[in-house]
Amino acid sequence: EIAARAGDHEAAADFFATATRLDESHVLSWVGLARTHHALGEVEEAVRVRTRVEQMAPEHPAVLQLARVF
Repeated sequence: EIAARAGDHEAAADFFATATRLDESHVLSWVGLARTHHALGEVEEAVRVRTRVEQMAPEHPAVLQLARVF
């Protein structure tokens, strides 16, 4: 998340992708990955990741907020 806040969205995408591989159930890593893809203009991938995390945790506050972003 620090890389994303600093504007280094590519580094953030790498970080979040690694985090999701290490722990596929970590909702916030998936949310971060979706946001990062969206920030990079990779809308199709952002929607794919958002859909996956919505299926994992549809009532999680971060997931609900993500749905309002894109």
